[in-house]
This record gives sequence, C-alpha cells and structure tokens, in this order.
Amino acid sequence: MKNSKWALVIGIIAILGFLFIDMDSGSARSNTNNFLTHVTKENFEKAFDYLYYHNHASDEEVTISYKAAKEIWVNRVKQLKEEGTYIKSFEKLVMRPDDGWQNGYVKLTVVENGKEVIYDNVYIAFNQVDGKWKVISLQEDAQHKGKDQLWEIAYSGYVGK
Repeated sequence: MKNSKWALVIGIIAILGFLFIDMDSGSARSNTNNFLTHVTKENFEKAFDYLYYHNHASDEEVTISYKAAKEIWVNRVKQLKEEGTYIKSFEKLVMRPDDGWQNGYVKLTVVENGKEVIYDNVYIAFNQVDGKWKVISLQEDAQHKGKDQLWEIAYSGYVGK
C-alpha cells in the first residue's frame, strides 16, 4: 500500500513537471511566433514587444530605457529593410527545453540585398523577463557560417552603441 502511494505521488509530480516544461515551451514558441509574424509583416514596433533587449552583455543589467531601446531597434531593422535585407517568411518553428532553458530552431527565408536565401536551421536564443521567454537573437546554421549576416545583428536584442 505504501509503495502504491509513493508511486502515485511520483506520478503526479512527473505529470506536473511535464506540464510545466510544455507550458514553458509553449510560451517560448508563442512569443517567437508572434515576434517572427510581426517582423515578416513589417510591424516592427509590435515585434519589439517579444524581444529581449540589452545594451551590454546579455547577462548584465540593462541601462537603457525601453523607449530608447525600441527606437534604436526599430530604426535599425527599418533601415536594413530599406537597403534590401529583411526576413521574408518563416516556417518549421521547433522548441526544445534544455536544462531549464528554451532553445528554438526555425527555417527562415531572408532577402539579402534583393536575393532570397533560405536558412534551414536558424537557432533562436532566449532570455527570460518576468517569467516570459523573449527572443534575444537569431543565429544562422553552420552551413552559412563565415559570412557577415547583417540580418542576424539587426534582429538581435543588442541595442548598445
């Protein structure tokens, strides 16, 4: 009888743990989906709401106001768009919890200087703010490494000088 009670308690804890992990992944997935949807629709002001911004290293205290950070970021992605480089579309968004953190991957179609380039496995980095996962950066997959990718810098949350 005692063993079955312990088994029940352990089972309930395991189920709650899986639900928590799934809800955490769902939050990260939802926020990433919202971020990318607003980016592809050129609704940059709304996209910024799902971005973790910072003006030093991402693990240091933020010393720039939300308003100033938003202005810097929106102007940066608008300028890049005007120059012919922007995220056109996304698909295959996948989230994976890893040791309490969220990891994501997505397939992006990026227009770079007027030419479409498909990145099959873009890594999405996150940071947590007020219990919500926010996108901090998009990083290209290994097959394209070595090139300077302006879109990676533009769409990251770094807004320092």
